[in-house]
Amino acid sequence: MNCELEPTIATISDIIQETDSIRSFKLKLDGDFDYNPGQFCIVGIPGVGESAISINSTPTRREFINLTIANVGAVTEKIHKLTVGDQITFRGPFGNGFPVDSLKGMNISYMAGGVGLPAISNIMQYTMDKRSDYGEMELLYGARTPKDIVFKDKFEGWEQVSGFSVKLTVDNGDPSWNGDVAVVPKYYDKEFANRSKLLFDVDPSFSKTAVIASGPPVMIYFTLKALEKIGFPLNKTFVSLEARMNCGVGKCGRCNVGRHYICQDGPVFTADQVAEMQVF
Repeated sequence: MNCELEPTIATISDIIQETDSIRSFKLKLDGDFDYNPGQFCIVGIPGVGESAISINSTPTRREFINLTIANVGAVTEKIHKLTVGDQITFRGPFGNGFPVDSLKGMNISYMAGGVGLPAISNIMQYTMDKRSDYGEMELLYGARTPKDIVFKDKFEGWEQVSGFSVKLTVDNGDPSWNGDVAVVPKYYDKEFANRSKLLFDVDPSFSKTAVIASGPPVMIYFTLKALEKIGFPLNKTFVSLEARMNCGVGKCGRCNVGRHYICQDGPVFTADQVAEMQVF
């Protein structure tokens, strides 16, 4: 099924309340839907509008499509009011996705901030499902506060995957928080006590490691600065700029940066492409 321009109907089969303003929706589509990790879709409510959302499920598990949606506007507010059994329109896939084949044999350091985690959880789950194709992996994830953490029900299961480790941090802790308290790019600072093991212990020469990052623009900016400081190769850093998506087909111009339309040329770019585009 290819429904880039003509929408199909998706039925909500489950809803998970991630935070006060973020919900995950499990959708059932009619027919097979082929896509790559890192691509996005456009969902809508007739008479209200549409919104571009990253697909956070993996094509290795095709029974459902999972979307994690923040309540940030008219369309997403309406979606948040829907219940199991309700329907929405669905179009996609859009964008280029992550280079899963060229990453084979590599260690991967996944870096995410806030609601940016769903935008890379697709490739993260994909590489877990095809575990023998990839090297050591880690997730370095941060949120503003413990209440802003998404996928709380998934971390324990991820940590059980062989060769996969998880580090969690928040900008501001509370009495219940026992993890790190720091901005997430600190994991790429060699002076940070709980720094990335992949980059500083497992592969300090960066010969077999890639970084995949997603999050708010300010987090990505400082993540790229931290990687630059330690000399990590720009062409081995892959960034999802999914937050800039809008129409998906290069017509509205809202994702235009220089000669690029991020919805068509991305949303996944290498750090050297991001530097050339002067996104930040």
